[in-house]
Amino acid sequence: VFGPRQDPQSQYAAAIPIFIHSALRGEDITIFGDGSQVRDFVYVKDVVAACVLASEKGGPVCNGARGEHITINDIASQIIELTGSTSKIVHLDSRPGDIHTSYADISRLKSRGYSPSQDQRESLVATIRYFESQLA
Repeated sequence: VFGPRQDPQSQYAAAIPIFIHSALRGEDITIFGDGSQVRDFVYVKDVVAACVLASEKGGPVCNGARGEHITINDIASQIIELTGSTSKIVHLDSRPGDIHTSYADISRLKSRGYSPSQDQRESLVATIRYFESQLA
């Protein structure tokens, strides 16, 4: 889950706010492993929409996610592009226990009327704009 107001310096920080924080400062973006790891990043507003839908409709357990996957290298590259950053991507050794591929099947949720509110690029731009406003 990513979006505005995340703390990129929290011990629980997710990749996207950390990458944005680094990119806006022109610092290297560190990726553990070769960056081919796959994730299903979902915008916080879409998680809220999925929860509201589930509370209104009830029914079976559903995965709340975007239902799409992207590599860590690709998301880092998009963030560098969208911020106009001079940051470089630096790869370190993989961390023990890291999962290589993680993305959700959201077919049950979609059958109940869910769809992400905007494309991932738009969600990244909105998140970047928030973090830019915090630098001012």
